[in-house]
Amino acid sequence: MILSNHVSELKDMVKALGRRDYFVKVNSSALMGYEKPNEKIFEKVHSEFGDLKDIAVETGSVLSAS
Repeated sequence: MILSNHVSELKDMVKALGRRDYFVKVNSSALMGYEKPNEKIFEKVHSEFGDLKDIAVETGSVLSAS
């Protein structure tokens, strides 16, 4: 899954790069209504996918920075 502070066209961009099949979901803050590190964006992902801490790799965001 990608969770990014990015434009609403992010999913199309990932697809155009030939990488869409590598991700179960591509989430853009522009479509989710919140930007990282806002806790609510992580809560939305958690509600859909459950606890990802054992399988997720996070880069560039720190929840405590909010």
